[in-house]
Amino acid sequence: MFDTLYSITITQAAAALRAGELTSAALVRHALEAVRLHDGTLNAMLRVSASALEEAERCDAEAAQGSFRGPLHGIPLVIKDNIDVRGLPTTVASPLFTHAAPAKADAVAVAVIFGKTNLDELAAHVSGRTSCFGPTVNPWHPERRLSPGGSSSGTAAAVAAGYCPGGLGTDTGGSIRQPAALTGSVGVKPTYGSVSRYGVIAMYPRAASLDTVGAMARSARDIDLLLQILADPPLRDTLRASAPIRYLRIGVFPELVRAKGSPEVIEAYAEAVGRWEEFGECIPVGLPLLDDPAVVDSVGTIRSYEFARDIRKDIEGNPFAGKMHPVPLA
Repeated sequence: MFDTLYSITITQAAAALRAGELTSAALVRHALEAVRLHDGTLNAMLRVSASALEEAERCDAEAAQGSFRGPLHGIPLVIKDNIDVRGLPTTVASPLFTHAAPAKADAVAVAVIFGKTNLDELAAHVSGRTSCFGPTVNPWHPERRLSPGGSSSGTAAAVAAGYCPGGLGTDTGGSIRQPAALTGSVGVKPTYGSVSRYGVIAMYPRAASLDTVGAMARSARDIDLLLQILADPPLRDTLRASAPIRYLRIGVFPELVRAKGSPEVIEAYAEAVGRWEEFGECIPVGLPLLDDPAVVDSVGTIRSYEFARDIRKDIEGNPFAGKMHPVPLA
């Protein structure tokens, strides 16, 4: 049915799994082969779950009996390595935690966790190049070794390279959105507080009062599916099913794009707005606070203070502190 699993979306895979046209084991085997072929260059994955294929086969056995755990049944996902996954260590790409014990519980419940992805050390940069495990490479033109953005660099690269159709990252000030943009993926920072950070906050969000867990995938429809599952309480509990949206009002940022973007970006954005107008009314939105130095300075102060406060206890007396990248120490 599919020419390649490198480009399959979560929505497509889920439908094919339920129709018996695809298996979870096939998706995991594809991911294993993709990692074998490409990750020596991309360095997106820190570790692959030893039980991923076994779990996929379990999902396939359940599906054969007509039993599905939920919308993500059998879908392998990658998880940024500042999010706990039961049985795998959470290293935050820092020498401080390279000897961390395996987590005892998952931070989030998903069907098949393929593995943990690389990130900027302690999620404290936007380049994907400060990890103690080495930099992540953007899968587009890998021979140029371009940055995939950060700090959720590994998840973005793994999704864009076709390892798995989606994954999780965290975002304080762009750590999902920026790497998604740089790798041609889709990424969303959800509204603060809408997704539980259990299993994340103890292992370094960039700033506790600003950071959220979010989704990365290959389509906006996939992001919608992931967020419906991740949200706490579920988003569908807060939506009025009796009042479906019949006409969209879409906020667009032409002035911001014209001020900040290259000619190519401006042209691409205009083309996108043209497509969105088929679905509703596009309304220009201004964000003057983005250019307000007082706001920018305040956010930077909060982020720096909270990060320094939370990391101090782990740096002091840690024999591996001297091996940290200079960026998170700055």
